[in-house]
Amino acid sequence: MADAKVKDRVASGLLGCNDVLSLNTEKLTDPDVRKAIALALDRQSILVQYGGRRFGELTQSPLNDKMRGYVETELELDPAGKPKLEEAKKLLEGKDYPKTLTYGYANNRDAYKNTGTVVQQNLKALGINVELVAIPAPNYYSVMASEQLPDLGRSGWCGGADPASVRTSADPFLGPDNEGTSYGFSNTSRYYDPIVSKTMYELRNTDGTSEELGRKWSEAFGTALKTYPIVPLIRSHTNSVVGSNVRNAQVGYFFGGIDLSIVGVEH
Repeated sequence: MADAKVKDRVASGLLGCNDVLSLNTEKLTDPDVRKAIALALDRQSILVQYGGRRFGELTQSPLNDKMRGYVETELELDPAGKPKLEEAKKLLEGKDYPKTLTYGYANNRDAYKNTGTVVQQNLKALGINVELVAIPAPNYYSVMASEQLPDLGRSGWCGGADPASVRTSADPFLGPDNEGTSYGFSNTSRYYDPIVSKTMYELRNTDGTSEELGRKWSEAFGTALKTYPIVPLIRSHTNSVVGSNVRNAQVGYFFGGIDLSIVGVEH
């Protein structure tokens, strides 16, 4: 039987992949308008487009309780994915907001386009027309980082259990750039807040335990998340084993293989 140390080194490699809907904060500047869009979405129907519960589960945050220092963020999204249309409409009362938005999607998977159709139907109930824009898959993230950025678009990230795989120079989804003065490349919603983004940036060079730093980073991320620059959608059921001591076994996002006659853990 593997000892506790070996188990720990294997288990700490578990990852989960997350899909979110990014909202262009340069176009949708009002947090109440972004929140209204989030509340109006039928996330259960979006999950169906991905293949249902066999594929993944609805989530309230791209972060998860396997991360060291994880702090739960309470959003007002329905955990079952049902839209809160009346609450969304109230948030928009008296607001000046765009009546037409673009939804960009990578053209290599039907689920991405079909998600746009769900978003289109949901936001029509708010008086917002959504235009679907197909983007060649190889260029998708380049477009999301360019001046052709759509108003809405899917983004994804696979985050690990150890915050060392989270607090990187990219700070997934909502982090600042390498200078800490603007949004980072993977921040497709272009979220930047002088206080919250500065906190994320400073944590890159802060000493402390994984628990301490993970908690501080998770709290900053949660503060940003509550302004709805992104809408959490789905966490996939696919995990990857990346422990350095695993031998002759590979389980990843795209392929995997295990030979039971030779698989093992070195210690």
